Amino acid sequence: MNIITLQANMVVPLCLMLVILVMQTSFTSAQESMKEADEIFLPTMHAYYGKGSIPKYDDRLVHIWSMYWKNRGWNTKILNLNDAKKHLLFEEFNESLKEADIRWIPKQSFLRHIAMSTVEKGGFFSELYLFPLRRASNMTLNYINDQYVLPNEGNFTCYDSTCSLLSGSYEEWNRITNLLLKNMDKNAFWTLRKIRRSNPSLIYRQFITYAVEWDSSGKEFDMDICDHLKTKSVARFNIKKISYPTSSILTWFKISKVRCLSNRPIMFTFFQPQEKFRNEDRILLEFWKETWSGTSPCQ
Repeated sequence: MNIITLQANMVVPLCLMLVILVMQTSFTSAQESMKEADEIFLPTMHAYYGKGSIPKYDDRLVHIWSMYWKNRGWNTKILNLNDAKKHLLFEEFNESLKEADIRWIPKQSFLRHIAMSTVEKGGFFSELYLFPLRRASNMTLNYINDQYVLPNEGNFTCYDSTCSLLSGSYEEWNRITNLLLKNMDKNAFWTLRKIRRSNPSLIYRQFITYAVEWDSSGKEFDMDICDHLKTKSVARFNIKKISYPTSSILTWFKISKVRCLSNRPIMFTFFQPQEKFRNEDRILLEFWKETWSGTSPCQ
């Protein structure tokens, strides 16, 4: 084989590799563009986390909060103290909190409002212990120019009795922040309640949350909970009363899925590793699940 033939044979694979590389790059770019388009189209659910902002916090709570909202058709964003500090009223607010000796969780309840007031287009806000039961379209159906429209024409709206799920335009969030500063009570919840009692038209109310009151036995599901859940869009957990919030929330959703979407009975068990979760433990639990669900190959 002469040099010219060898060079010709090398050109074809090189050209083929170049074509494949260009196609892969184009496909990746297309995927990224589609992802960006989806993220623009989807509404965003905001939450706030600061040191001492919620009791019994663990890192997994933020993860499952974000996972559940994303699975229901939302983008998610966690705000923090740095976002609050961007607000023009932060220093004045901080001084007022010091003078009123408002600290820890009550202080954080105000800071999350200030942080949310820096979001340019406004939007939705949820505490980290609220989880969606329905798709995003159940909370905001209409959209213009591929953007979801806020309910009640963007007016500040409270969706449950504890003011832990809220929405409003940028102007509305800042209107409420100013009212919080002027009417400061022992925490943001009591202040918002005071504001609405003084003039109900200042805050819209549209209750769509289900307050979860339960223990790991699942007794709550013996009642008409499934019928109640059909009319609600969000579940709110009282994490002050739950020893292990993240695990309990995941368990609640598993039980609700089985009880409300299936007529099959549930078999419970309890397992707590002595030290760490071993591979033998995982195999045993999987076999237990398969056996009781009727999917075991031994049956």
